[in-house]
Amino acid sequence: MELQYLNLSGCRSIGNLHASLGVLSELQYLNLSSSSYVNCRKTKVFGAVAKVERSKLSSSHSCLEQLPEVLGSFNKLKFLNLSGSYCLKELSWLSGNQKSLVHLDLSMCIGVNYIPEAFDGFTNLQYLNLSACLQYRLDRSSVCQIDRLIDHISTLPNLGHLDLSKNGDAICSLPESLGNLRKLHTLDLSYCNITKIPESIGMIDSLKMLYFKGCWLLSNVPQLSASSISLPVFGVHTGDGKSSSNLVLLQDTNPVDLQIIQLEKVKSAEDAVCIKLMEKERLKDLTLRWTEDAQRFVDDEVLLEKLEPPSSLTTLIIQWYNGVSFPSWLSELPNLTWLGLYDMKHLEEWRASDSNGASDLRLPMLDCLHIINCPNLRMKSFLPRAKRWYVSKSDNVLSSRVECTMSHTNSSSLVTELAVADCELPLHQWRLLGQLSGLTELRMEGCGDLTGTPEIIQHLSSLKGLSLKGKDHEELPKWLGELTSLERLLIDGYAGLKELDESIRKLTKLQEIKLYNCNSMSSLPHWLRELTCLKTLVINCCEGIRSLPEGIQQLTLKKLKISNCPQLQMWCRSRENGLKLTHINILACSTCPCVQVLIRITEKVEYIVLLLPERRPAAHGLPLLRLALAFKRLLRF
Repeated sequence: MELQYLNLSGCRSIGNLHASLGVLSELQYLNLSSSSYVNCRKTKVFGAVAKVERSKLSSSHSCLEQLPEVLGSFNKLKFLNLSGSYCLKELSWLSGNQKSLVHLDLSMCIGVNYIPEAFDGFTNLQYLNLSACLQYRLDRSSVCQIDRLIDHISTLPNLGHLDLSKNGDAICSLPESLGNLRKLHTLDLSYCNITKIPESIGMIDSLKMLYFKGCWLLSNVPQLSASSISLPVFGVHTGDGKSSSNLVLLQDTNPVDLQIIQLEKVKSAEDAVCIKLMEKERLKDLTLRWTEDAQRFVDDEVLLEKLEPPSSLTTLIIQWYNGVSFPSWLSELPNLTWLGLYDMKHLEEWRASDSNGASDLRLPMLDCLHIINCPNLRMKSFLPRAKRWYVSKSDNVLSSRVECTMSHTNSSSLVTELAVADCELPLHQWRLLGQLSGLTELRMEGCGDLTGTPEIIQHLSSLKGLSLKGKDHEELPKWLGELTSLERLLIDGYAGLKELDESIRKLTKLQEIKLYNCNSMSSLPHWLRELTCLKTLVINCCEGIRSLPEGIQQLTLKKLKISNCPQLQMWCRSRENGLKLTHINILACSTCPCVQVLIRITEKVEYIVLLLPERRPAAHGLPLLRLALAFKRLLRF
């Protein structure tokens, strides 16, 4: 038969095809992904099919541990996709295909033993995908093997596309030998914990696309060749002499996530026009960043006006912008939900400039608004519409008094959460609080004078949640007891605090108390048992606390978490005290670096929490997994 293309993907009940396929002497493409044959451990389907050029065996349900050795005799096999073959163990069956394979996809093949020498001889390989393959190999010997593996890959003379993404700690560094891939045009390092990219990669003339999304530890990227593009972070570089910047290279891209940095190096506003940012309909997340105090070729306001994004945009971050107003397009992004304004020292008023002059900037309904280090910014005529605000080092925003208009009234009731950090303005001058009638959550971190006035505290009377993170403060605000609607209270970093203020006992609706890093506190107050609605108590890094208060058994606690409190944990372990806690659904204790867990199980167990150190050796993972499975069996989840 002359059949060349056969696709049986997704066929769950194929039956025995061995004899039938044997007559397909001209077959060049075979796709059995997610079929019943791929899901069998013993597959003999390839016996007489020697002319196959393309084969796709990928399956998220595959239980294949090895492929038949006859696959190695397919000397015409060019395209092989094994993505998601979790049980596949080894690659020895590829030994006969080194010279024919052009495309090899091993993404998510987490069980394969990637012996470096297995890739020797793939002289024609152009595409190699090892995404999410190596992340579970974290011991020292495996890391060394991965380094050798990448060294061997660097010898493949025709490799053009290399995907090493989603390998986490397994790839923390890259060898300089990667620069030997002189035909490499695409390199994907996204979500690898690399700290630097070798300078040799920047010298690959053929490199067009470099991806490193989610490489949070990466501090510096080498300057690439004049025709190279790094995504999602694209660094602008100036051309020689009077030539334009490399910004124009973004013209033919259409990414989902784009971060343009070093915008001060754009030589002409026409460069921004050429990239046609507004036509990139896939774009969701956009960051536009200048460099602090750097010399500009183009005025920031003029350049930002030309960088109008598409209506599909949902997240926008602007940093080190020197303009005093925004372009009008900022109010014309219907899908925008997250806006971050960072380090804008010259921005004074929330206004936009357009062809008719300055006008109020009416934003779409945002989920989150971040204003960080904008010291001169004030809200005058109206409030931006956003559910959650985060304000840091922008005291004038907090001191703003907005004119009372109908649109302002609607905006003020929409703001439900406010977080303030690094504020030097005394609380009694936070006039903005009087404008937020719908506020239910307030977080204050690193704020100085928290002395309030009756007028200000009155505006906080509807709060449900309050978080106070101090700078070694010795006492809590006196007005705490006046927040009679409060249900959740977090106190963190009050290192000088010796005891909880007695005014807290007035908070009869309080359901949750969390105490972090209050090392001077030696005990919990006896009146804690009067908070009859209290359901959750969390104590972390309060090393001075030696015991729980008398009458703790009278509380209807459902969750008790204690960590890094050695003396309190010792108190909990005694039989006498343990009997006081038998009514509590959870009692979890842990110390670092050794994990210790103490759990009281009642008939009404709702959940179990294991508090672990933030960083632990990989060797601890298996015992903890077994422990979790034991609890699962015990409770019959």
